[in-house]
Amino acid sequence: MNEYAVMVLLMAAVPVLIGLIGPRKLWWRFSAWKYRNPEQHVPSDAFFAYQRAVCFVGAVVMVLMALEMDRNSMERSMRHEHHEVGHMQ
Repeated sequence: MNEYAVMVLLMAAVPVLIGLIGPRKLWWRFSAWKYRNPEQHVPSDAFFAYQRAVCFVGAVVMVLMALEMDRNSMERSMRHEHHEVGHMQ
């Protein structure tokens, strides 16, 4: 697997971690401080479920991108090797 595909796979871990940790915990940690009464401003359960789903879908898209990058890289290298072998004969 080429280095760019590996980097994309590592980056895909970020939305997975966010989804596993939970958007609600992250909201309390990073957004609740903005409000005088944060209990009155907590987003709905549907919003947190949507955020979690978007994180996992984003991670799946990134994994698919990495696999496609690797497949394209392998095809290019095989074409290049085939082209070099043709010139040697």
